[in-house]
This record gives sequence, C-alpha cells and structure tokens, in this order.
Amino acid sequence: MLTAADIKHRDAFLGLGAREILFSLVCVGFINAQYIRLARQFDRDGIVNAFAATFGISIVVWVAAFAVLQLILKSKPHALSRWDTAVLAIASLLFLSPVTAMSAVALTLIAVNFAVFGKTDEIRRAMRLLIALAGAVMWGRLAFSFFLPYILQMDAGLASHLTGLERTRNLIVASDGVTVLQVGAGCSSFLNVTNAALAWLTAMLYFERRFSGRSFIWLGLSMVAIVAINTLRIGLIGWWPSYYWLIHGEIGANLTNVISSLSIYFFARRAAFP
Repeated sequence: MLTAADIKHRDAFLGLGAREILFSLVCVGFINAQYIRLARQFDRDGIVNAFAATFGISIVVWVAAFAVLQLILKSKPHALSRWDTAVLAIASLLFLSPVTAMSAVALTLIAVNFAVFGKTDEIRRAMRLLIALAGAVMWGRLAFSFFLPYILQMDAGLASHLTGLERTRNLIVASDGVTVLQVGAGCSSFLNVTNAALAWLTAMLYFERRFSGRSFIWLGLSMVAIVAINTLRIGLIGWWPSYYWLIHGEIGANLTNVISSLSIYFFARRAAFP
C-alpha cells in the first residue's frame, strides 16, 4: 500500500514510486536470470520436489535475495533522477531479451548504479548485496567454468593430502588400489565457499555491521570449514569406495548440505553478532 510520502515521491517512470520500481525490477531480473534452472527443476522433479529442493538454488541465495528486497522496502521514499530512470529503462529492455545472461547484465547494471548513486543508505546496502548476489550465482559460475580444471585439481589435491591416496590431476586412486575417483564440478568446494562469503556479506549489510578485522576472521573460518567438510567427504569416499553410493549419493549429499548450511549460518551469525 502506498503511503502519502510514496505518492509525493512518485516518478514518471511507469507512474510508480522508486521503491516499487526497484523492487519489481529486481524480482523480474532475478527470476529471468534463473529461469532455465527453475524450469529444468520443475520439469525434472515436479513442483513439490522442486520446492523441497529450494528449486535447485542454495537457501543462502534465497535468503540474500530476500534481504535485498527487504532493504529496498525499508528505504525511505525518494524520487529517481533522470540518470536512474535511464538506467532502469535500459535494464527493462535487457530483461525482455530471451537470453538469460542479459538479465544478469541488467541486474548488475542496476546494482552498480544504485550502489554508487543510491539516495538512501538502505538502497546502497541493498545494491551492494545485489552485486555480490549476481556475482555468486551468475558471474561466479562463469569464472568457475573458466578455472574449473585448476579448482578440481586443488580439491583433489587437498583430499589426497588428507588421505594419503595417490592423485593425478583431479583423479584419486581409492584405498582398494582399483577404484579411481574423479573429482567433478559437483564435488567442488568452490560453490559452497562463494555461498559462505555471500551469507557473511548478507549478515553484515542487512544488520548494518562494521567490516572489522574480526568479521573477516569469521569469514575466513567459514570458508575453511566449508573446504574441510567437502574435503572430508571426498576423503571418506577414497577410504571406503564400497560405500560410494551412500556417501556420494542422495543421503551423503543431503547430509553434507545440511552440515555446510549450518556451518555457514553459524559463522555468518558470529560475524554479525560477535
């Protein structure tokens, strides 16, 4: 519902208030950018299972997106400048493109503009978080695919060092001397490490905390914990290859995700509320 202040600060762009415009465009942009993943999840698992699996998107990402929208709504009513209106108009055109990457570009464009030129502190914090969100779920994946061979070799190297098992590139010889394990993209620590950083930044920006040395220590501990959890899982598969389907399958994956999520939550909370 519009308040008197909202009506006073309405903009010519679509005849809506600034907060409404930003809120709507961020929602549209995020859904557009994730459309292919959401559609595949619905098609493969159905709506009930897709919902239970958070639509194949980390709960950390959903929380960060919710925090962005909440910060926008908490912002005081304000008017858009002509420059802001032009940026939003360009972003709206990019959202119409059938190429989902254009939505990522548009979201990043909006985020960078309002992170710099936003008229309220809440908007600037929301847009800084949106930059991180776009980086984690869109641009980070591009970087991940580019550096994938090196990242997988690093994961395999850590697991090899932990278990004492032989390794060649991203291949690990299991303890039975026969089974060879390949560390693939789905086994990498990278994505959960980015989620740890995103959760930390979400907590710091949403609760308006100061970025102190102690907060960065908690971030580092969170990342180390995530790498350790993933490395231990790979190591367990190497030690006991006969339990591969239990550790690597749905049960092991779900257990690892729960432990990782709890770890991410704990360290993010400690950073924001020491």
